[in-house]
Amino acid sequence: MGDSSSDQLPCEQKSLLSNRSAQDSGPLLQYFNEIEKAWKNLWSKENPEGYIVFCIAENKCAWLPFREVLDRVASKAQYTAASYAPLQGTPILRSELAKVLSENILGVPVQQEEIVCLAGVGPVLNNLIYNIADEGDYIIIPSPTYPGFAMDLRVRCGVKAEFCERQGPEYRLVADDFERSLQAIKARGGTCKGVLIANPDNPTGRVFSREELQSMAEFCSKHELHFISDEVYARSCHSLQPGSSFTSVLSLDADPQRTHVLYGMSKDFGISGFRIGMLISKNQEISMATARNGLISMPSHDTQHRVAAVLSTPGAVEDILGRSCSQLKANCNLFVELFESMGITYTRPESGVFVYFNLCKFLKEQSWEGERQLYLHAFDSEKIVLTPGRDCSSSCPGWFRICFAMQTPDGVREGVQRLRRALENF
Repeated sequence: MGDSSSDQLPCEQKSLLSNRSAQDSGPLLQYFNEIEKAWKNLWSKENPEGYIVFCIAENKCAWLPFREVLDRVASKAQYTAASYAPLQGTPILRSELAKVLSENILGVPVQQEEIVCLAGVGPVLNNLIYNIADEGDYIIIPSPTYPGFAMDLRVRCGVKAEFCERQGPEYRLVADDFERSLQAIKARGGTCKGVLIANPDNPTGRVFSREELQSMAEFCSKHELHFISDEVYARSCHSLQPGSSFTSVLSLDADPQRTHVLYGMSKDFGISGFRIGMLISKNQEISMATARNGLISMPSHDTQHRVAAVLSTPGAVEDILGRSCSQLKANCNLFVELFESMGITYTRPESGVFVYFNLCKFLKEQSWEGERQLYLHAFDSEKIVLTPGRDCSSSCPGWFRICFAMQTPDGVREGVQRLRRALENF
């Protein structure tokens, strides 16, 4: 028995990771383990027992109209697509992006020289933070917020998120709240380098007023902070309230050297897998540093040429955006109807691919553990994956984000029924 190999405990293996890598290892968000399991068995009409993923902000509503154009123009790739190109991105893509951003997306003049393209908005933000903040510095982020922001700051950069709590149901940006966050950082001996917002907002789907944004621009100018606005949902405004409209921070009276916009093709255009993100900034020093440090995260030149071909097709951009918004609104309304029928409080989104809703009354205990129990119940019993409020830096347990654009309309309807059953049976 003493010779049995089963009696021998395995030796603890020494990690071969560097110290900096070890600090960033492990699940990036608490629901990543469930996502990994769900990916292996996704729902479809052919696999009705599979998982339905409602925690990923992907827009399949725009993919079909985009693909229709892509299929017509994909063969027009130029020979230069197989060659190296400037670090900022291929001239042909940046030229088309400048036109589309100016005329169709942001509504303000954007020059080709102000655009740097990298492989997604996450790498763009990570590289921008690397260039404007040092390890241990802080960026103020209004909460609740997009779950990935803190990760984009922390990984490689070692920059910390200081969450500035907003009050529902409006979740407005209030300069006095940001002032308190800034003073709290200073009281700890810390250094704040900027403010980061999602505009339109993630996870609430709010479209901020010009007055709110201008107050934030003035706050940042007063304290010489960078003002970073992630505007990836600029043209996913599917349910605007009367008098509401999207405002890019580039249209504000703001410090042009410290005002930066992030944009990408993943949300409005539904091509998250293409990995096209961009920094739009008038600060050429920061732009060039972002391009240099983004050398290892450039999108393929073939992909850049294909996207440019779609953008340059007459009428394509407005057709893609219009059809996407129509389907986004339809998908969103399916969940709104569910929440209203069950008396569930929610924040009615004006833009984006998600609804932020309150399940506090269903929790068995009002704690983060109680939120986790409900989240796992929905996953285990009905095979749906939600975004827990804790990952959105919610101030209290019980809030969730549900992303309604990754699924087909049939998938959304199936998910609505599964969520209803999960809540009724908890």
